[in-house]
Amino acid sequence: MKDEIIDKRKKHEREHIESKSASIMSKLFELPEFEKAGVVLFYASKRDEVQTLEMIQAALDKGKKIVLPITVVEGKNLILSEIKSVRELVEGAFGVLEPANFVPVEERLIELAVVPGVAFDSQGDRIGHGMGYYDKLLKKLKCPIIGLAFEFQLVDDIPEEEHDVRVHKIITEKRVIECE
Repeated sequence: MKDEIIDKRKKHEREHIESKSASIMSKLFELPEFEKAGVVLFYASKRDEVQTLEMIQAALDKGKKIVLPITVVEGKNLILSEIKSVRELVEGAFGVLEPANFVPVEERLIELAVVPGVAFDSQGDRIGHGMGYYDKLLKKLKCPIIGLAFEFQLVDDIPEEEHDVRVHKIITEKRVIECE
């Protein structure tokens, strides 16, 4: 299932990715959880994921404090760093953009987490890339967690594993799903 969805995402046309991402952004920005959050954890999107760089800059322009993860390969951890602009991002581990300068932010300060996934189900289970980085981080957060996905990334059921952390909502280009 994971490889099938990754392949589908890779074949997704650029203009569709951008238009669907814009729709997802408008739904995210309308959520009460987003409106009231002062400190938001985002991810820097890869080429075929829901695009977040425009979201990040728009959130910064709205006065939000934006935090992005930095990958620490040894130990498979994500550490959190504040950014002031998307221009501060450089390529890090696995080709993912990360803050160039480490400005530490404690997990307890995050008021909303916006996370990626390869696939999601309506219960809030997610499949990532299988390395466990996000699950480790999400276990430490005490805030709403929102997954961003294209509609085709939704599946009927993802087998839940002990270490998995569910998202509370999923936003696609078509809808906002309140997870059960």
